[in-house]
Amino acid sequence: MGQSRPSMPSSSAPHSQPAVAALPAGTSAFKVLSVIPPMTQLNTPYPSTAYLTGFLRSQGVDAVQEDLALALVLALLSPEGLDQVREAAEHLDAMAQHQPQLVLLSVPFPGALYAALRMAQTIKAHHPSVAIALGGGFVNTELRELAEPRLFDFVDYVTLDAGERPLLALIAHLQGKRSRERLVRTFVREAGAVRLIQFPEADIAFSDVGTPTWDGLPLNRYLSLLDMLNPMNRLWSDGRWNKLTVAHGCYWKKCSFCDVSLDYISRYDAASAEVLADRIEAIVQETGQTGFHFVDEAAPPKSLKALAEELLRRDLDVRAWFEQVKGKVPKPTVSRHRIARALQTGERRP
Repeated sequence: MGQSRPSMPSSSAPHSQPAVAALPAGTSAFKVLSVIPPMTQLNTPYPSTAYLTGFLRSQGVDAVQEDLALALVLALLSPEGLDQVREAAEHLDAMAQHQPQLVLLSVPFPGALYAALRMAQTIKAHHPSVAIALGGGFVNTELRELAEPRLFDFVDYVTLDAGERPLLALIAHLQGKRSRERLVRTFVREAGAVRLIQFPEADIAFSDVGTPTWDGLPLNRYLSLLDMLNPMNRLWSDGRWNKLTVAHGCYWKKCSFCDVSLDYISRYDAASAEVLADRIEAIVQETGQTGFHFVDEAAPPKSLKALAEELLRRDLDVRAWFEQVKGKVPKPTVSRHRIARALQTGERRP
């Protein structure tokens, strides 16, 4: 749910354990619902819940997801929806269907925050026993110095940066198997004030976060939108792409306009070409779609070249475009037969 990391003294000594620790027995009975709020994206699923759902399932957690950005627009554009739809009804439908113990609200953009808080307010009113956690790109960049306790009238926890490790800690805490003091990068409200709990624990390696899944999302109902004629801008909103990352963070970290202290930029961690190709194969099999949008902060050309060669070796027919590549820049969209060649061309950026 998830990027300057605020420091907070901790009385706990650094805790050493494997990158991925198995959850306690009985975790499968605990259900987690990850939600994409309205005002996020309509042509393709935003990838945050896909990554978290895939990871949690790999850890034995009963994890599901809903895209209420799409659900709300489809309801509004239907004859019945124009007369009857209410945002709260969508929220309650998802809760009744999944009956989760924990709801994750992923807020990637400022425009999605209001809807996320309205959803949280509705959940609190009708399901007061359900825990709610807030995270995502907007939280990681804009709420790092969170001090407003009233936010916790709506949510119970606010997590920072990559969500896998904080979520494992939070789930174990909610199951009574981990103390509150051992939460990871998590804001809570205590005695009317905001507190950041930062138990020191290693993040999950990118190679171990698992394969994103879009299971449960209505992939055939996403909308292609054309708001600009520029061909490059159309890639963001016209057509559905499987969103994927080659690595966590940015290997480049030289752009003056970028806050390189944030975790999603500063902590570079790559996976092998074999792991990435395995993920691509699994995603194609699940979605039936071979188009990929790599959303890295800066996709590393060396890793892209290795991935291209692995895709060619497996004879996988995929199309891909790369949002940001520092170094040798490929063309935005390339077929499998042109990926390796394209990575050898382009303009080197200073």
